[in-house]
Amino acid sequence: MHKKSELQQYVTKAINDLSSQPWFPTDYCNVASKHLFDVLKQSWEKNIRLQHSYREPWDGHTYLIINENWKDIILDPTYAQYDSEYKDWFVWEHFPDKTLEENRMEQKDFMKKQKEWFDDGVYDNL
Repeated sequence: MHKKSELQQYVTKAINDLSSQPWFPTDYCNVASKHLFDVLKQSWEKNIRLQHSYREPWDGHTYLIINENWKDIILDPTYAQYDSEYKDWFVWEHFPDKTLEENRMEQKDFMKKQKEWFDDGVYDNL
């Protein structure tokens, strides 16, 4: 039987603890990802960061990235809003959704992109 890494064990425990809380949002990526980020950052010495993607300018998405063994691993507590196959959580290196995968970017770059959209009037008629 395959033994889980220390990271897998730690993340699994954090996910199970968080998702069992009645206040934890399973359909709001910003809040869910920030809660998970805070829990993992408190006591885990790994490189953990928030990352963003989007399908359309008004359809942004927030999730976490953990770097382990030189690989970025996506931790997405709300990916089920894009693919019902992932009812609980999505943990992988790449999104199955091609658009989300192609539009991945770091938080500062996403904030710049949102400012561009705002300046271009993208949000005016939403």
